[in-house]
Amino acid sequence: MKVYGIVCECNPFHRGHQKIIQTAREYGADAVIGVMSGDFVQRGEPAITSKFGRAEQMARHGFDLVIELPARFVLSSAQRFSAGAVKILNDIGVVDTLLFGSECGSVQRMEDVVQLLLSKEIEDRIKDRQEEGESYPVARENVVREELGDDYVSVLQGGNNLLGIEYLRTVRMTDSNLKVETFRREEDGLTAHLARELLKKGEDVSGILPEDSDFSCSYENPIDERIFERAVLMRLREMKEQDFASLEDISGGLDMRLYKASRSAASLEELYGSVKTKRYTMSRVKRTTLRAALQLKGSSDMDPPYARVLAIGEKGTDVLGEMKKEAKIPFGDSLKSLAQTSPFADAFAEEERRATDFYNLNRVRPLPVGEDFTHRLFVLK
Repeated sequence: MKVYGIVCECNPFHRGHQKIIQTAREYGADAVIGVMSGDFVQRGEPAITSKFGRAEQMARHGFDLVIELPARFVLSSAQRFSAGAVKILNDIGVVDTLLFGSECGSVQRMEDVVQLLLSKEIEDRIKDRQEEGESYPVARENVVREELGDDYVSVLQGGNNLLGIEYLRTVRMTDSNLKVETFRREEDGLTAHLARELLKKGEDVSGILPEDSDFSCSYENPIDERIFERAVLMRLREMKEQDFASLEDISGGLDMRLYKASRSAASLEELYGSVKTKRYTMSRVKRTTLRAALQLKGSSDMDPPYARVLAIGEKGTDVLGEMKKEAKIPFGDSLKSLAQTSPFADAFAEEERRATDFYNLNRVRPLPVGEDFTHRLFVLK
């Protein structure tokens, strides 16, 4: 069985995602596994609807297995987000190829950049520029321009390119046997951002979501943004100065900026505006804010301790059968059972429980605690 892995957020699942699955099938995939962000996404925001609803849509529309990427990796840098996802795909033991869409459409050009970025000398030069006040993305672009020329700067532009570079970096640094393939993503208007905006306004999304999608039903109880905003601010105001210092990616005074802003800001928009600088990008500020609210302390420079299954599609049972023979880490749909596999896994499971409960508390109609332990696994019949 030839198995392809795709890292995604599907926030929400739309026709563009169907094209990715179709591409995997055209490339020879017998089964497709998705590693998906949970209730929060890498932009530092709550997902448009719950991880369970999105995973079900994925399984209904072509994914054979959907695995959750833990919140600790989701709300981290692109490098750690990608590392967590790639390590899961590698450690479940059945994935042959990692496939992703990119703006440049060339693995080789990305490889050239990755080889450069793996150099200790280049890493130090980027850090030196950061010390001079440049954000990491700007510092990286400037160093790549100096070494490879202006033509390669475009490889560092575009969210899909950047994630692709990090996928490749992780594969190379871990000596993974995963093959890596990409295809050029065309501008076709099929974007998750547009779908989210239309859904929030109650407008027609039929041209973006799959024809037989019932996603609108799962959007009947979304996050109440005003309640969510106040809940996050309250969590931050309860924290002490040293609590902010224990967060990941908090260097250069970001902890004090966030601490001070949280005690005066009347909205998240005001807080972000107060904390963001030339050095701290908006996405970094938003991720750090949400990590603080969810109490995700310490580094994410670690391997996921398990693979949690959120939904099973057409060939998912066959894939799980292969995983029983090949997986290097525990896997399954029961978070309670996975938590019992090690103290490390228990700590991860507790973080997921907190993240899910926080998400559900901030819906228009709050849900009871413990959905991570009570939600029934979706299996496509």
